Amino acid sequence: MIRKISLTTPPIYSIIFLLLFASTASPAQNDCPKVTGLNVSSIGDNSATLEWNTDEAHTKYDVDVMHGSGTPNFKYSTSTSSGEATVDGLQPGSKYRFRVKAKCDKGSGGSSKWTEFTTTGEKPEGEEDYGKGGGKCPEVDDLSVSEVSDTGATLSWSGSESHVSFKIDIMHAPQNAPYKWSVTTDEESIVLDELSPGREYRFRVMASCD
Repeated sequence: MIRKISLTTPPIYSIIFLLLFASTASPAQNDCPKVTGLNVSSIGDNSATLEWNTDEAHTKYDVDVMHGSGTPNFKYSTSTSSGEATVDGLQPGSKYRFRVKAKCDKGSGGSSKWTEFTTTGEKPEGEEDYGKGGGKCPEVDDLSVSEVSDTGATLSWSGSESHVSFKIDIMHAPQNAPYKWSVTTDEESIVLDELSPGREYRFRVMASCD
């Protein structure tokens, strides 16, 4: 469940270009607030209505729905310009979770945290123990580093529908000054900053499943 990769920040002479780039790119993210107020209404045996607070800066919402603990694998995504979406094809008496990412004219607000809900009715016979028994949690794939500057970088990887969160450890390479930082996220990328110019770092991603 662990993959490692190394990266090296460029020398300090690139700082002028990178600071100019950052000064034009950063405000776009700040202008797009994250979605809040996630709620679930009209929950039935096989469907549910997902709701959230809208914002005048938002132009579109990307909605992801996935299975929860003890529920057969399920994954559904849709886009809408309103503050709600309906999901069908669910199992009775089963746990699910959803998150919403806002899009604006200038960039994205990033995904909200997962919100869980349980459908009504009784779980189908023979699925009461689904997800129990120690099934393997798959490794992440395609670890990569992009947008490397003199003080930062974007780390990304590919997860699977079984993953619910990722723990990322960033450390110094053996020949560099000590550095260690860890973070947990349900996204498939993170942005690093406050690194030291011209130094080599490495990172690993540990996936967690239900």
